[in-house]
Amino acid sequence: MRDPIGFLPCTFVCLSIPIGLLFATLVPPLQVPDEMAHLVRAYSVSNGRCVAPPMENLPAAINELNSEFPPLLERRQPYRLSDYRYFTNRTWVNQEMVEIRNPAANLYHCAPYLAAAAGVEAAKLSSQSPILLLYWARLGNLFFFVAIVYVALRIAPVCRPVLFCLALMPMTLHQAGSASADGPTVASAFLLFAYVLCLAARPDITSISARQFVLLCGTLLFAILCKFNVWLALLVLLIPSRKFGGVRRHLLAVAFCVAVVISGWVMWRVQDRSHMLYLPTAKAQQGVDVGRNVNFLLHHAGEYVAVLGRTLQGTKMEYATEFVGKLGWLSVPLPFWLVCTYLAALTALALGSEGRLWVTVRDRWVCLVVVLGSVVSLCLLLWTMEMREAAYSKLNDVVQPGVQGRYFIPLAPMFYLLFANRRFRIKGIVTVAVCVILVLVSSYTAIAAVHRSYYWTPRKTLAQAGVFQRGVWVLDGNDARNPSTYGSTAVFGQPDDIPVAGDWDGSGVIRIGVFRPSNGMWYLDLNNNGKWDGASGDAQYEFGEPGDVPVVGDWNGTGTSNIGIFRRGAWFLDTNGDHVFDEGDRVFVYGKAGDVPVVSNWSGVGKADQIGVFRDGFWFVDSDGDGVYQTTDGHYSYGIAGDQPLVGNWDGVGRKRIGVFRSGAWFLNVSGSNSWGPESDVLAVFGKGSDRAVVGHWTIPPN
Repeated sequence: MRDPIGFLPCTFVCLSIPIGLLFATLVPPLQVPDEMAHLVRAYSVSNGRCVAPPMENLPAAINELNSEFPPLLERRQPYRLSDYRYFTNRTWVNQEMVEIRNPAANLYHCAPYLAAAAGVEAAKLSSQSPILLLYWARLGNLFFFVAIVYVALRIAPVCRPVLFCLALMPMTLHQAGSASADGPTVASAFLLFAYVLCLAARPDITSISARQFVLLCGTLLFAILCKFNVWLALLVLLIPSRKFGGVRRHLLAVAFCVAVVISGWVMWRVQDRSHMLYLPTAKAQQGVDVGRNVNFLLHHAGEYVAVLGRTLQGTKMEYATEFVGKLGWLSVPLPFWLVCTYLAALTALALGSEGRLWVTVRDRWVCLVVVLGSVVSLCLLLWTMEMREAAYSKLNDVVQPGVQGRYFIPLAPMFYLLFANRRFRIKGIVTVAVCVILVLVSSYTAIAAVHRSYYWTPRKTLAQAGVFQRGVWVLDGNDARNPSTYGSTAVFGQPDDIPVAGDWDGSGVIRIGVFRPSNGMWYLDLNNNGKWDGASGDAQYEFGEPGDVPVVGDWNGTGTSNIGIFRRGAWFLDTNGDHVFDEGDRVFVYGKAGDVPVVSNWSGVGKADQIGVFRDGFWFVDSDGDGVYQTTDGHYSYGIAGDQPLVGNWDGVGRKRIGVFRSGAWFLNVSGSNSWGPESDVLAVFGKGSDRAVVGHWTIPPN
């Protein structure tokens, strides 16, 4: 009877095509990181240009996809197929052309875009709509990925269960079913690994022929053109020296492969030198000084090692989730139990699925050097390209920028080869069953998460913008990310009052109010009509002293906003809700004079709010809720000195997030990263420099 593991290649095709098609069609357009940039690059390659021009001419209808399908689309509203109708009815033929610059993707060789470009060209020949150009690019990548990995599974004599599960991992298929270059990059790395194992472990290959060596070099060259990694050339060391005719010839073969890798990279950089020359300028526009970053790595290696250690300690779980499956624009994570299960299953399969392979100590060292060298090189490159100049002022808190868990997928086969041994064995039929069940369960969970995030989740309550100027309120009816140029107005308070907003009675309606620093009085619009009605409909309380700063929060998690004051670092909170400071209330010392108080549920546990302060662009928040500043509390850099801090639910999903108001501009951290990201965060304009910003959900706008 044939070994059940021999059926894995065909099983892979039967599973990867339908699951990959679901990812390719269900994930909305441009909801894969940088997919628009990759689509533009594929469009350029479809026009026969391996080296892209500095400014790409793109049909306006294709460029419009960017505004209709921005990053983090699921945080706006649930989508339906009818929402795509406008773009499916449009054509890109005879459209006005627009010029766009694509600096990041233009640095890539055309090799990983050939499949997507073929899909784009097929759509162009049949005059498909612009949105279908994207889907054809996705299909081109998907079928290329399936074909290459199928070949890899066929030729790999060992380690096929691990390759099978890695190739069908949700994150892998999510990338393969997109216009991104990551799908071909992963496939090429898997093929190279499989072919090296084929040459190393197959007993019928007693010596490496010239044809096999040329094929090996070609596979290696394609892999490094997809993503440059000179360490992959060292995989040739896994092939026994006797198959090259001795150690000397073996080392010469490795040296030749390294020369092929470096020559291919140098030739491409010479061809693409115009984009390389523009790179420092493009990065400078993002606040990145490439020269300074390189200088730091050369002269402060110890500090950089500390950064790597801090990064690994604090974000290893995040990397694990991104490795197995954090879908969409890295905003749809799989359950952590599934992430742990998948990683444990991969380790078990590596340990016991096939015991025929004997990996020597030297082979393990080769794999370890390739993996560690690749990871360190990646970190150094991303530090050079992503580390912002402003972050050097807080270097003790900085973590490695730019690294994502999916970057480790091409290296995973070499990593799991370290676990190969002869002591543990799992029967073939059990191995296949584990692989199939693992893939089906994870794929179902991932596709359900995609459907729930983009098509099913109902609209949540979005924070809305408001401004206060000398007693006049202007409250916008849209969400804070897209405020209109006007809104409902109300006159409530006096010129020197400080605006506040909260759910004063637990009804779910956010109402306005003011704190008068001259006398410590609160005036709250309980009936929500936008005007002061005195005791007949509104309320006034004395809580605080002249010069205090008002704070509002749900101190007990009851759903009702309670008042409090901040006085030179001391917090006096009306925790019992009687609007009088007494024994039932609480006092904390958190911050110092001159700080601006901020309130939110920083811990993410329960419904009660915790305190924090904003100081010259830095946020210090009591994330453990004990009212005492500790080094383990959250601290972020978001904004600059003089900004007004904001907290609100900018996307309608999950927790509130931070932001700042600066001279009428709202900088909103929609991504939840607690650091400004121009691709995922939002800059909106509402109000003017002398206004005080207010955040709320104006359910019943004042008259």
